[in-house]
Amino acid sequence: MLGFEAVALSSPDASGLTMSALLAANLLTTPPAQPLVIPGDATTSAALGYMHMNCGVSCHNRDTGGATQTAFYARLDVSQLVDGGVRATDLWMSGVNQMSHFLLPGAAHSVVFAPNDVDASVAYYRMDHRDFPILQDGGGIQMPPIITHKLDDAGLAIVSAWINSGCQ
Repeated sequence: MLGFEAVALSSPDASGLTMSALLAANLLTTPPAQPLVIPGDATTSAALGYMHMNCGVSCHNRDTGGATQTAFYARLDVSQLVDGGVRATDLWMSGVNQMSHFLLPGAAHSVVFAPNDVDASVAYYRMDHRDFPILQDGGGIQMPPIITHKLDDAGLAIVSAWINSGCQ
């Protein structure tokens, strides 16, 4: 990622140049009206933050993302963090119990995130696979689709915990 990213700069774990430092130095043209906090309990906040950075910033977003055709948007919009809770995020609205264009093997239909059912959640399935075979439509199974060759076990655990908590 090149440049600034408000949600990441606002993380309690951020170091170096942070949102707090930018605000204190009066370096923002339009500073947020209140602190940017990813909504939800610790499990939910971790999962939404993980998917924001790993899925939403570069691909699954409404702006310049290469995955806009999927209608799954994982980028956390600043206005959604200020104005609403978990269910107000694009990630929740476009992912939880929402039909996926990708079909899980043997399934008649598939959803991006199936609350309390990791095995029925397309996003988790695709995160959990590497070295994909190329499909008839030219796409693949693994997410992210390029560059990664090893599973992110910590990320999978975060997303699995969120799904198993009912995606709340």
